[in-house]
Amino acid sequence: MCSDFIDEWVKIGKPAKDKVIAQYGDLPFETQCEYCEKEAVNLSLSNLLSYPYVQKGLANKKLRLMGGYYNFVDGTFDCWDFE
Repeated sequence: MCSDFIDEWVKIGKPAKDKVIAQYGDLPFETQCEYCEKEAVNLSLSNLLSYPYVQKGLANKKLRLMGGYYNFVDGTFDCWDFE
């Protein structure tokens, strides 16, 4: 069923949520959401490290991983190096 796929896909982001709650749980919910969205990008980039060709590209300086976050409410785009 389609919702089963979505449920499993959304669970991938749980480590990002857990990290944000641990570090920023005292901040307003909207701020936590923004941090969680950005941390989910970092989590996706981290998952890319499981591919040998990504590891090789990084080691050979042929590849660079960067995160990006577009805030379409205020029209800003944040970009950062993934370390």
